[in-house]
Amino acid sequence: MRLDLSRNVAVLAVGAIAAGGLAAGPMSPAAAAAACNVQYSVTGQWPGGFQSSIVIKNLGDAMSTWTLSFALPNGQNVQQSWGGKVSSSSSTVSLSNLSWNGNLATNATTSAGLIGSGDSTVVPSDFALNGKSCNGGAAPAVNAAVPVSDPKPASSVSIDT
Repeated sequence: MRLDLSRNVAVLAVGAIAAGGLAAGPMSPAAAAAACNVQYSVTGQWPGGFQSSIVIKNLGDAMSTWTLSFALPNGQNVQQSWGGKVSSSSSTVSLSNLSWNGNLATNATTSAGLIGSGDSTVVPSDFALNGKSCNGGAAPAVNAAVPVSDPKPASSVSIDT
């Protein structure tokens, strides 16, 4: 009986590759990377209350549902929302997508708004999209409306005619 050395080496190589793959175990699916940027703006204010706008930009993988959580400053409460469903417990708010705005592609934005009570000069903090910190852990980009005070009187100008 003649041994075919090249055939035996090939069979051993295939067996080693197959065994190595089994030893590694099954591959688990990768979790979607989440990164985001939040812009929070106070768009209106009155004594004891405010209106704000929130723009969420998805910098991670596309998602079919989202929840933005954030911490309200002491004394603030959310009274009403649009563009998202609000639930809150103590000082933490969760703003979840509605049926029409759940899909958020990479680099896409969505917006929502709130009407709240409390001091509007202190903005929420600790924004997180689907549990992942937004803005690199830094404070959100804020465009706060400044209350309008009485304008200063214009300087006198004399015009010679």
